[in-house]
Amino acid sequence: MGGDIVLAIEYSDDDNRWRFLAEVSIPRDYLLFAVICGARNAYDGVEPVAELKGHPDNLAPATKYVMDGGDVNETWLSYVEWLTVMQQYKEHAERLERGGYFMQVGIVGRIMLDAEHHNMLTITRVVIAFN
Repeated sequence: MGGDIVLAIEYSDDDNRWRFLAEVSIPRDYLLFAVICGARNAYDGVEPVAELKGHPDNLAPATKYVMDGGDVNETWLSYVEWLTVMQQYKEHAERLERGGYFMQVGIVGRIMLDAEHHNMLTITRVVIAFN
């Protein structure tokens, strides 16, 4: 992967099994790493939304396939946590006067929103891997 961020969006079905919904790749972005979980955080004032917690044990089979890469940093976030990532990433990028991958970050949030509110799916999560 070479430092890219790979995200797999999953939803919980009626039987409480996790199902793969979409994959999004974002090029290497150390600010986004830092905002998500504090990895490679060299930025003043950036507090991670969550700690690294590895991948859940109950990944969907397709998510396992997408995440198979021996990544150093693995975690997952709920929809609410991802909303916080979106907000903090934008604020810090503006403060630091640098560009970012706002479209890709927003697409992940939009997919999760659509799944939770329009497709009668109750819970989503984003599974994340980067090295």
